[in-house]
Amino acid sequence: MTLALGWRREPFARLFLLVAAVVGFLGAAKWVSFPFMPARLLWLLPWLLMLVVSGAAEACASHASRSPLGWFCSVRSGALRAARAS
Repeated sequence: MTLALGWRREPFARLFLLVAAVVGFLGAAKWVSFPFMPARLLWLLPWLLMLVVSGAAEACASHASRSPLGWFCSVRSGALRAARAS
């Protein structure tokens, strides 16, 4: 759910991730065999996680009271309060 929200929210990140994944896959396919392909594409994981967190932030902002990510929203708001206090 959060990936879908982040996917809709960030059009540039979506385009970048798709192009980078295709280019990375095609480049890695030329030099390594199939079982070692995921290791060559691990650099895409932080970008995917940024989309997930962006979608979770969207879920917290739009459905604050009935969010299925209630634990994430409370941790996020606590971390923001702590950052402002310091």
